[in-house]
Amino acid sequence: MNTNALAASSSVVPLVIEEFQRLARARVVRWQTLDQLSQNLCDECKAATKCPDNRRLLQYGVFLLHDRFALVSRPERKLLVALCELVVRSMRSSAMSVSFASLFLSTEFVHVASRTISALLSRIFDHIGHTDLSKVVDGRAVASFIAVLDLFSGCSTDKWVLLRDNAPVASILETLCVKMSTPCATRAHILTLQKVLFAGLKGVRQPLSDQSIDELFRVIVRFMRTANFDAGEACATFVQLLKAPALTMAFSENSLLLVKELNLFADCISFLSSVKSQSELLALGTFETLHLVANLIHLGNADRETTTQKLLEWARLVNILLQKCIQKGGSHRPSNCWHHPLLGWTSERIDERDQVCFARLRAQLSRLWSCDMVRCLSDHFLSRVPISTSSLETRQKMAQKHSLFFARRHSSAAQESEHNESGTGPSSNLPLFQMFLRKLPTRPSCSTLSATTSSTTVAEGSDIVGQQQQRNKPTRHSTKNSRTANVCAVTVPLVPFPPITPTVVLCQLYRSALLAFPNSESEILASLGRDDTLVLQHLWQFLNEQPAPPPPPQQKRREDGTAIEDVRLRTYLGYLVSDPEVLAAQFAPLQLFIDITFTLISILDEREMYECERPFGRDQLRQIAKFVNLFCFHALWNELIDFEKDLPSKLFNSVYRLLQILFNRDCRRPFTGVPNFWTVDELSPKALIADFVGGTGFLLPPLSAAVSSSPATKRTHILMDKMPHVIPLRDRIVLFRKLIRQDKESVDTSTTIITVERSRLIEDGYSQLGNLSLAAIKGTVRVKFINQQGLDEAGIDQDGVFKEFLELTLKRVFDPDLNLFKSTSDKLLYPSSTSTIHDNHLELFQFVGRMLAKAVYEGICVDVQLAPVLLAAVLGKQLHPFDELATLDPVLYKNLTFLKHYSDSDDVADLELTFCAQDEFLGRVTTVELISGGRDIKVDNENKVSYIHLMAHHRVVKQIRDQTKHFVLGFRAIIQPKWLALFNTHELQHLISGKMSDLDLNDLRKHVQYYGGFHSGHRVVKWLWAILEQEFSMEERHLFLRFVTSCSRAPLLGFGYLEPCFSIRCIETSDDLDQGDTLGSVIRGFLGINKRSKQPINDRLPTASTCFNLLKLPNYTKRSVLLEKLRYAIHSDTGFELS
Repeated sequence: MNTNALAASSSVVPLVIEEFQRLARARVVRWQTLDQLSQNLCDECKAATKCPDNRRLLQYGVFLLHDRFALVSRPERKLLVALCELVVRSMRSSAMSVSFASLFLSTEFVHVASRTISALLSRIFDHIGHTDLSKVVDGRAVASFIAVLDLFSGCSTDKWVLLRDNAPVASILETLCVKMSTPCATRAHILTLQKVLFAGLKGVRQPLSDQSIDELFRVIVRFMRTANFDAGEACATFVQLLKAPALTMAFSENSLLLVKELNLFADCISFLSSVKSQSELLALGTFETLHLVANLIHLGNADRETTTQKLLEWARLVNILLQKCIQKGGSHRPSNCWHHPLLGWTSERIDERDQVCFARLRAQLSRLWSCDMVRCLSDHFLSRVPISTSSLETRQKMAQKHSLFFARRHSSAAQESEHNESGTGPSSNLPLFQMFLRKLPTRPSCSTLSATTSSTTVAEGSDIVGQQQQRNKPTRHSTKNSRTANVCAVTVPLVPFPPITPTVVLCQLYRSALLAFPNSESEILASLGRDDTLVLQHLWQFLNEQPAPPPPPQQKRREDGTAIEDVRLRTYLGYLVSDPEVLAAQFAPLQLFIDITFTLISILDEREMYECERPFGRDQLRQIAKFVNLFCFHALWNELIDFEKDLPSKLFNSVYRLLQILFNRDCRRPFTGVPNFWTVDELSPKALIADFVGGTGFLLPPLSAAVSSSPATKRTHILMDKMPHVIPLRDRIVLFRKLIRQDKESVDTSTTIITVERSRLIEDGYSQLGNLSLAAIKGTVRVKFINQQGLDEAGIDQDGVFKEFLELTLKRVFDPDLNLFKSTSDKLLYPSSTSTIHDNHLELFQFVGRMLAKAVYEGICVDVQLAPVLLAAVLGKQLHPFDELATLDPVLYKNLTFLKHYSDSDDVADLELTFCAQDEFLGRVTTVELISGGRDIKVDNENKVSYIHLMAHHRVVKQIRDQTKHFVLGFRAIIQPKWLALFNTHELQHLISGKMSDLDLNDLRKHVQYYGGFHSGHRVVKWLWAILEQEFSMEERHLFLRFVTSCSRAPLLGFGYLEPCFSIRCIETSDDLDQGDTLGSVIRGFLGINKRSKQPINDRLPTASTCFNLLKLPNYTKRSVLLEKLRYAIHSDTGFELS
């Protein structure tokens, strides 16, 4: 290297070093400046009450948004969030020096401010896609980003406070906002925002507030408009948004106005109602479908104008989606399923992140059965005029209205119109409502949607009948028998389905909701029945005005048959013949009417039902009762219901449920006014019973071309199990006693002897009889009593002593003081919820059940009055808890009735009640949730009916479930359940204690036996019958019967079935000196001669041996003495003596 080069290099090195030093100092200064600005920015952001002036804020933005700081990192994101918060805060100010909006009004700063905002929006999209909303910090950052995007994607005077009173300037700045946001309005960014929106609605807690969700939705809509989405793309995007759980619950008035202004809701309905969207609907999962239908219902309730214009399409769409939500499990748990609080048991796994939105989804769905929505739909749908295509031309024109949203919609709509007119479209030449009928789902299955796309057009009701006849060809064949007419001969001809009316459409919609949301069934029905003039009376009128079906052709009418006279009955039974699967939509009005009626009647008190006559008068109630009774009978007898399926017809179950509650109400307090109202005139009881017992094997001939019979014995057993009341009670009791006699003949005839101390009746009886086999208990049981001295009592048990043992034992175990049972104010007995104070209380209940059943088995009437709820459990039935609450807990019943009629304010929520009950035992109060999470669910106007039902069920059923279960086990061990099925609760009580009616003295005279010289012509006997008939009141006659037999009620079949038979004996001495009848005593009694004794005969009282149903009368000399002594004796309750 030469000298010159060295000199040159030595002179350059200092310059390079100096340049490096300068660059380093500049970088340090810049970083120091940035750090200082960042610190200042954070300090100003923390000062919540202050906001920097807009120029300083712009300076912050210019520095922070410089390209060299565009790193996606956590520290830089913190500064970006702070900048966004300050920008949002400044836009809320009306001061020119503070509001960032004033910079856009200045020619000096407008360009810098717009570039800064554009860079800020771009930087937001660099960060928003890398956030995790499960973290609180990221949730706050995203909320700030969304607020800025909402501010500058459109100039809203609500957000730009400075321009609130300056609309012309706002419209100019709207264009500037579109220009600033255009680079960000890309499909990729819109997709990113959609993901953020879905993530913001899911989680253990909702990550984003409703305000942020609302702002984000508006940003997406504006970006779609800025990006010039075409009609199909926009609708698809909007549908995707509606799949977000409870999205519309976050909408503000501005967002709802935006949806309506841009016709988004109407376009969405048309898009989803098109045939092209069927595949997309099919691909939806259950929860996506639930979210979509909830948002559509909420929008339909919020935008009534659009809903009214698109009513048929909206109803059809909601109906289809609700049908797709129906789960096979429903309220019953199948295998490998998860419980959804709205859908019941579902086969799809529930995402834990969706749990936060369940309450909001419920609120959305409840809009469908809210008062306003029900009234709106009722006004438009509850019409009896069939829907014709001519009435829909106006709606079709509305559907073709151009959207304000897209400029290119005109061309695409024209192309679609040409496509349909050319006949190439799937809906060409098909009226809109026929498309609706074709796609109207009727089967509660997720395969509905696929079936609708391939179903044939339903133009007339007769077409449906033709399809039903082909689909429902009978598979069972009958064997004719001439004896069939002796049982029942009534024809049920096939009835064609009429055209679908708006009423049918509305009822089908709510039926789908009831099937989709089994946990909300009572709430839905209560809402529909809240104003009975709104839906219920319209449905009743609709059912009454059904056109009479055409009579069956003469060649098809059976020679031995008669037609059903009731038009309603003949119509719907004919529908059932046409469609045994109950798939047709024409069943919906009847189904909904029955369900609403049941819900209302189940919570009516007697004052409302019998005095106020709400919601039906007596005549209407009788008509409804007659209809449901005959409908169930003919459906069973004609085998229109297939009980071999796991779940029989939902329609039949509903009608049968209403039949039961009306029948029980009538038994408790009659409203029918006719003795044989519930029997069927066309039925021959003797022939039916003969078939039930003997299985004669005769068959019924076919009742129609579409239905054939099976062996009559199977049908008879089903009828006797479901509707025994169609047979007169006396015939059923005779059958019951016959079945017991047959059973006695089949069991072991060995005799069991037990020894019982009178002071230890329960203990000794339980220890010796509790472990006996059923055959031994059903057989003969002899009892030897041990007196207080420990000696055997004299006498031989010939059934009488065992009867006394049963009476005394049952009297003690049913004594409320023992706390196994409690007594109502009407002296009705039911299990005590606090019976756990006894160590073996459940075994005792089983023993008591056996002993009471033994009394019934032997035909012994005992004076035990059980509460209907316990009797129903013995029969395997369940009465409605609210009905029984009036007797079991009058205080709670009064409080729930007050809640039902609460009118102190507009909302029951003011009472601060939750779905919990408080149980007290030995001073300790326990809180029990009526439903899962009930502590956090408040009672309001919408769910108060559900609360009333659940509270009544808890008090009447759940609290005594274990005790009732063991009592029933003991009772049914002696008497078979199929025998018990012959009776209802009131009739079972009559079996136990006899019927409470005036005594039939003529019947008692026919079945009396006389001893000790008494005979029917004896003067004392004549006096006795005259006193009973003329001097005693009905109450005293019952006391007399109780004095003699220990039971105040006569046997149901009369005194001929009293065991042992009633007898009267003439006595000469007191009971302790009585040695029985002798020849002398019989002669003296016959001749009316009294034996000389220390105690005058007229001073003695009548006595009775209740174990033998024996009345012991002294040979009184005067009728007045007999009247006085007998009246004294029966009122003294001294009948429990043993001779």
